[in-house]
Amino acid sequence: MPKSFDFWDTLVSRCVIHPTEIFKLVERMSGIQGFADERIQAERLSRQGVSETTLDRIYNYLRYDLLTKDRLKSFELMLEKGLSFPVIENIMIFRHEDVILSDMYLSADHLYDIATKCGIPVMRDHVLVSGDIGITKHSGGLFSIAKERFNIISHIGDNLQADVKMAMSCGLEAVEYQDSKPNSLELSWEKESGDARYLAGVLRAARLMCPITSKEGKKNWEIFSQIVAPVLIHFVQWILEDCKKRNIEKLFFLSRDGQILHRIAEQLISEQGHKIECKYLYASRQALHLPGHINIKESASWILENTAFLSLQSISDRSAIPADVIMTIASRYLTVGLDDNIMPDQRHLLQNIVRDPDFINALEASAKLAYETACVYYSEQGLLDSNNKTIAIVDVGWIGRILRS
Repeated sequence: MPKSFDFWDTLVSRCVIHPTEIFKLVERMSGIQGFADERIQAERLSRQGVSETTLDRIYNYLRYDLLTKDRLKSFELMLEKGLSFPVIENIMIFRHEDVILSDMYLSADHLYDIATKCGIPVMRDHVLVSGDIGITKHSGGLFSIAKERFNIISHIGDNLQADVKMAMSCGLEAVEYQDSKPNSLELSWEKESGDARYLAGVLRAARLMCPITSKEGKKNWEIFSQIVAPVLIHFVQWILEDCKKRNIEKLFFLSRDGQILHRIAEQLISEQGHKIECKYLYASRQALHLPGHINIKESASWILENTAFLSLQSISDRSAIPADVIMTIASRYLTVGLDDNIMPDQRHLLQNIVRDPDFINALEASAKLAYETACVYYSEQGLLDSNNKTIAIVDVGWIGRILRS
């Protein structure tokens, strides 16, 4: 048996906390001061004496000429669609035979267009909108029509009165969907001044687009979408603005930590029109420390890094010195197998190994080969171009050792 769903803030929402923010964005796009307040007033007037209004009726109450009204209306419709996003949790349970009910001044064609964009598998004739019919959920009439036409048995929506109480009064099972309500973090951003308040709607959109149904998965998604992602985006935005001040033309992001930063940068550059070239550099501790070797005092910190498991084989791998050479040098200072985890009370003896003249000579030979190989790759990427004075490298490090290398 089919179910019915509310549309706004149940199946689809907008990237703004309050729908009237769309009118403020139309005002900004059109350059017509005071439009937002006039649009709100026009809707209020258009509802007098009728059970429901329409977008055309609303615009009849505006004072502008016909061409200006058409332009403003096109902006509004464009933003309604452009700022809409799917509430994944509910779309995942929406079936092809289910019905959409909405108290809305937009037409069913407009809502169907938005629903299609958001991936809702609804049939066009299963979209019932009060603006077209003149009957609302709030009065119960829209539920009666849906029951008679589609034999619906239940309804899901975010409005306690219109979606729950009225649905139940019409003999339907009803579920109130509450997750679309802004959380405390989103509300705190909504109180910010200027464009910062728009982050509230973006955060809510990211939260409601979670494709994970488990409680733990949803919580992790919320942490990443509400906290981690905004921090990373803000960090990259700061980088791009700093590059602009410094006349940086080419930006290199080191793998692997820089992978997501690189993707964010490319998106921001595309949307904001920055004239910066972004490149992703393959790098690692092994790829950078060995060719970056200058002296044993600095290199000892990464060769002998005090990891939970540290063996002579580990030292061989890090320094690219053959294991048999390492074993010969090590035998002068301690007795341990190649793959044995060296005990903490013996690890201080490793300083003798790395400062042994034979070890230093072998390290310089392996570092020279690694340096030549690295130079080939970084030259191909344009990092070592002597004529390029406008480059920068982005890395996320803890103690600066990779950057030094």
